[in-house]
Amino acid sequence: MSTKILLNMVHNASIDDIEAVHYVGGRERGHVWEQLLLVLPQSVTLVLLSATLPNVVELADWLGRARGGSEIHVCQTLKRPVLLQHYLYMGRDRRSRNNLYLVVNKKSEYRHEGYEMAVVSWTNPMLVGDHGAEYRGGTNDSDGYEAISRAQINTWKCLTGVLQKHDLLPAIAFVLSRALIMSLVQQFDSVDLLNGVEKKEVSSVLHKCLSTRLEACDKEVSQVILLQNLTVCDITFKHSGMILLLKGLSNHVQILV
Repeated sequence: MSTKILLNMVHNASIDDIEAVHYVGGRERGHVWEQLLLVLPQSVTLVLLSATLPNVVELADWLGRARGGSEIHVCQTLKRPVLLQHYLYMGRDRRSRNNLYLVVNKKSEYRHEGYEMAVVSWTNPMLVGDHGAEYRGGTNDSDGYEAISRAQINTWKCLTGVLQKHDLLPAIAFVLSRALIMSLVQQFDSVDLLNGVEKKEVSSVLHKCLSTRLEACDKEVSQVILLQNLTVCDITFKHSGMILLLKGLSNHVQILV
């Protein structure tokens, strides 16, 4: 998508959430970010996010002056709001679906015993059994989708079940292939993570957004239909080939539920 089209699409927004704003200093695409920040009208509220921006005060000062003396609030912390824990998930089927092992705790301490159990469970899942349940511890086809094995599908579905069991949803999974993303999400048509009340709320948001911002012909696009069907079950997806409206809608629904 060209910069001109992007700027035209965001020009009428009331609030713009810009992630990874540190790319404004990039040699190749930094000018795109800079132009975007400069042309947005004063009525647009900006929320800029970055985990690696070194000169946050300097950027805030420049942006405030560039936007006609706008007041910029800087919120900065040197500590993670949510401490990280690292797990290895070794589930492949019903026998091993609970095999989840803690390898780095909240204090950033490496737990070798967790790693050893994970290795054993992968080579012989029946030998380890349910110990992993202790939470403490391709080719592209003609449709642009990537062929995936039944084992891959089972792994993702089992992992979703484990995350739900331990109250770790919502979660974000990163897949380094747009075709694989589309292939995977279509396998989740039988997974349902929302109750009746939540479904109604999500359906209301979807209808309000799509009915007012998409033409009738656009509502029949396969990408739109797929996202609608999955979102009411609390499954959403994003990739570089999506309509910008759907990307924003996906973010909004994730916050909603």
